[in-house]
Amino acid sequence: MKELVMMKKSELDDICCKTHIQPDSSTAPDKTNAMIDSSLVDPCELLANIESQIYKAKDEALSRGEIMDRIDKWLSACNEKNWLEDYIKGENRYCAGRGVHINLKRAERARITILDGSLINKTLAWEHEKQKPFLYDGVRLVSILDGYKQSRRQKEEEKKRARDQKKLKDMLLAEKESIYGSKPSPRRSTNGNGSVTPSPRRNTIGSATPELQIPRSYSGRQNGYFKEMRRLSTAPLNFVAIPKEDTMSFSSIFGSEPEFPPLS
Repeated sequence: MKELVMMKKSELDDICCKTHIQPDSSTAPDKTNAMIDSSLVDPCELLANIESQIYKAKDEALSRGEIMDRIDKWLSACNEKNWLEDYIKGENRYCAGRGVHINLKRAERARITILDGSLINKTLAWEHEKQKPFLYDGVRLVSILDGYKQSRRQKEEEKKRARDQKKLKDMLLAEKESIYGSKPSPRRSTNGNGSVTPSPRRNTIGSATPELQIPRSYSGRQNGYFKEMRRLSTAPLNFVAIPKEDTMSFSSIFGSEPEFPPLS
């Protein structure tokens, strides 16, 4: 008899779970086992009580069928709307089909609004007919829908405030730029005398246009040339007094000996 009671209790719990009906707390599994083991209640009477609850649960599930179908559609639309919001905010928000998903989001929002109204009206009519509240997992369904509508309204107001603040910030920034000019490019900076300092160029491997590299031998001769010019420019040039080594150095720099105008 105990196994039969527990089997009927499992059937009752399954019906209540599918229809989101709260089962009678007096027939909870722990209480049922305790009553049978302690012989406080006749198992046949307990079995009859559970079968009566099964009959009532099936009857109420039948009357709740249309509303439950509308609840499933409403929940599906809410999930679709949330997915679209995450998709637009995600890494694919700059793809070519972004406008299509925004239109879908607007359509889902309109669909949810229609489902909200029809679901509330249908629930109120059911409550008026049955003279009791329509409970969904122990909470009145109308209260759940009203709470969702209020939450959605608050989110829309927050989004509107954020858009207005961004629009105001852009207007102030545009006005500031029109008065003081636009900001300089972050990639180029100016030095003290106002000239623009170009960014250093790097020779990267695989670059399409590699920079011209000066051979080391040519670079060494060029440095020697500038050193020699600085040394010779430290004193007035007197080619008569210049030692032979300096003359040879000068000749090696310019490729030939310096020519002097004939003395008159």
